[in-house]
Amino acid sequence: MPDETIQPQEIVFPNNNGAKLVTASRGTPMAALIKSLGISQPKNLILLIGGADKLDEKLTSRLTQLFSRGIARAAADAEALIIDGGTQAGVMQIMGQSIADRGRKSSLLGVAPAGTVTYPGGPTIAGTDSAPLDPNHSHFILADGKEWGSETEMLFEVAAAFDVPVLAILVNGGAIAKDELLQSVRRSWPVIVIKGSGRLADQVAALKEQPSPIEDPVLAEIVEEGDLRIFPITGALEDFERMLFSQSPNIKLLHDAWQRFATYDANAVRLQNAFKNIQFWILMLGLVAVFLVVFQKQGLELVKRQQVKVLTEHSQPADSAKFYQRLENALSRLRYLIIVIPITTAILLAYYNKFRPANQWILLRGSAEAIKREIYRYRSRTGDYSKDRLTTNSRDDVFHERLEPVSRRLMHTTSRYRRRWEARKRRMTATASSRRRSTSTCAWEISSIITQRKRRSSKSRSSRCKSRSWSRAARARC
Repeated sequence: MPDETIQPQEIVFPNNNGAKLVTASRGTPMAALIKSLGISQPKNLILLIGGADKLDEKLTSRLTQLFSRGIARAAADAEALIIDGGTQAGVMQIMGQSIADRGRKSSLLGVAPAGTVTYPGGPTIAGTDSAPLDPNHSHFILADGKEWGSETEMLFEVAAAFDVPVLAILVNGGAIAKDELLQSVRRSWPVIVIKGSGRLADQVAALKEQPSPIEDPVLAEIVEEGDLRIFPITGALEDFERMLFSQSPNIKLLHDAWQRFATYDANAVRLQNAFKNIQFWILMLGLVAVFLVVFQKQGLELVKRQQVKVLTEHSQPADSAKFYQRLENALSRLRYLIIVIPITTAILLAYYNKFRPANQWILLRGSAEAIKREIYRYRSRTGDYSKDRLTTNSRDDVFHERLEPVSRRLMHTTSRYRRRWEARKRRMTATASSRRRSTSTCAWEISSIITQRKRRSSKSRSSRCKSRSWSRAARARC
């Protein structure tokens, strides 16, 4: 329930976007202020520092891409709250439009001085230095003050009250942005400086990349003590998104998931190519072997017929006979190639049967697609990641639980194939050894049978000789 002492005001802009607004004075408890706005506790926070005017219109298109495809998308993935100046001008207007284009998946809080802004149902501000609130923000805090910059203290108190990692982004900027950048540096918050966006951002980027003596004490403290990360405005969007929340746990989880998908995808492509190459070469080697056998046989028969024809029809067949003899020798040498090709084919078949690239390719492809499906569901917050289904576990916990079975199933299936191959190899080894034992046993039995027969035949010959000699002696006595 909102705090009783701070009643938020509901604002409906002409684009039908509703926002909550509170006016706070110095000393207002930040916890009560945040509670009255109904902002859920974020996991990260983005502080957008930049100019509301003097922004080159030529950069608007590029900044829109960085904000929409970079900041807004990363904020949705990291469950981050975005805080800026809240007015419909400069980088704050671009940020609001980017959040709206992304389906308003992240809360956008604007902090501005109450005496300088106008909004539907609000007081009329006299003077030309006022600005309307941006219609695409979701929450507003108006600090007591009638000058631009009087809201800076309130802005940093609110940002610090959430007690989450904060990342500041500097785009363009002037004197007020310089003060906000100094406060960010003193709080040890990392700052991404968009080089090429103009004014303060370009000045800080130049001093950071090419150190030189700095006369301005504020700039000297910012450059020398700040955790500044320079990003060129023309840089790749992937690098910019990677720079955002590189240390955030949920961004790390998403990055690890993409890394796992990339690994599975690359290995699937590699094994698919290996499978196709093996199939191609087995087929080609078989065709080449058949062609060489037929070619050699027909060639040798043709050469022999020509040799006979030369010997019978030519009177001096020496040169022709030598030519056909060399041709016959060349055709005879093809038998070595005919022997090598089946051996190579057998090696390829053995490799295919052992590693089974077709099965592994299908498994890796299926695992990669399963991970990509979970990533898109996680980022779009649909299915098991919708608010209706997140009752006990957080979105990150569900994402982790859904990814682990994919990797576990892949590893289990791969190890199962490996165990099958090892078992098959052991069976083949055992069969070969048993055959060797049976062969040696048969040889021993055959040799023993031959030896026994030899002994029997020698005994029978000796007995016959003895009987014959006895018979002669008996006849002589008689």
